[in-house]
Amino acid sequence: MNQLIKKIKDKKDTSFALDYAFTKLAEGVKNRKSHFHLLNLGTVSKDGKPQTRTIVLRYFDSERKIIRFHTDMRSKKIDEIKNNNSISLLGYDNIDKLQIRMECEAQIIYSEDFLSDIWSKMNINSKECYSIKKPPGSIINAPQDIDFYSRNIIPKSFQNFIVVICNIKNIDLLYLHNEGHIRANYRLINKQFVGNWVIP
Repeated sequence: MNQLIKKIKDKKDTSFALDYAFTKLAEGVKNRKSHFHLLNLGTVSKDGKPQTRTIVLRYFDSERKIIRFHTDMRSKKIDEIKNNNSISLLGYDNIDKLQIRMECEAQIIYSEDFLSDIWSKMNINSKECYSIKKPPGSIINAPQDIDFYSRNIIPKSFQNFIVVICNIKNIDLLYLHNEGHIRANYRLINKQFVGNWVIP
């Protein structure tokens, strides 16, 4: 039997499974090769249609129960979050066969001091993503028809940069195994996650 699954099954409560998932999320921030470095973000469009895209996990705090990602201020996901800040995040580790689903309340951060601090620590390649003149989703004639601001015009790039904080309200863990899947759900009650084993 998979050693991870055995450890989870040997525990009477759900805390070990959650702690392990938190460890994997923390690893996803630092390690680009981690399966949790990229998460799927689910939002709802203004006309009520589900939308999904991939975001990079930039920060995770298990104590504060938050996840952070960066994006372009002009992207549709920002308009969708402004309209409905209930979002979902999904990650899957193909090695541990671990799926993490999270229900969150998203908060768009506009503080220039906060944004400037993060921006100052980003490399030039990351900043270049925000240097495209047209908003994400704009129609172009060919993939190479992308106009960038001059690298000397830093304020133009910075004004497109925004941060989203995801306040985690619910976590659902699913560990897949051929000898039996294990699933646990955690609801945030009085600022603490209360877990229950549930049927996969």
